[in-house]
Amino acid sequence: MKTRRPPIHPFVSMICRWSSPQEWVEFTRHRLFSARDELRSSAVLRDKINSHLLNGYKDLRHQADTVESLLGQRVNETNDSLYRLRKHLQLVIGDIAEAEKTIQFLKKEILEKEAPLKKVQTRLHMRNERPNVELCEDKAQRGLILESRQLAATIQVLQEQLARAQASLANLQTTRRELEREIAVKENTVTVDKGRVQSVRKRFPAQHKLMGY
Repeated sequence: MKTRRPPIHPFVSMICRWSSPQEWVEFTRHRLFSARDELRSSAVLRDKINSHLLNGYKDLRHQADTVESLLGQRVNETNDSLYRLRKHLQLVIGDIAEAEKTIQFLKKEILEKEAPLKKVQTRLHMRNERPNVELCEDKAQRGLILESRQLAATIQVLQEQLARAQASLANLQTTRRELEREIAVKENTVTVDKGRVQSVRKRFPAQHKLMGY
């Protein structure tokens, strides 16, 4: 009868693969050195990333500051323009008031001159109705003719002045409307630009957020 060999336990079969203490020390030392190198490389990479992020933040912050400065400058320029437009509008409104007064004065003067002219013309017409020798070109006749001509000339001058005053008033009113429209546009521009400046201030993220911390 053959004697069967007892089976070799698996744990015993692995004994041949055990390392020596010296090998374990060398292996451990190698792993420590590798881990140290990896940590060092990771630190260098992290510094580079932080440097890039910081530079990127500075660039973005500089750009935001530049935009904010330009918008602020634009707001100031628009406000200056608004001030000048409003002053000009006040002058135009004053000129309109003066033109309206002038027109009323000229109309009144024309009416006041038309009544005497009609009276003189009526008297001349009545004298012209005189028969024969009664129709005499005496001093009174010549005086009425001269007065009629002078009044007619004065009225014509006043009417010309009235026409110029009315044309000037129309131009002033057009200028007023244009100024009021321009002022409204610039007021809206200031409101929008101020809102954009405030938006730049409020919405730009903090450094730690932009860098992902």
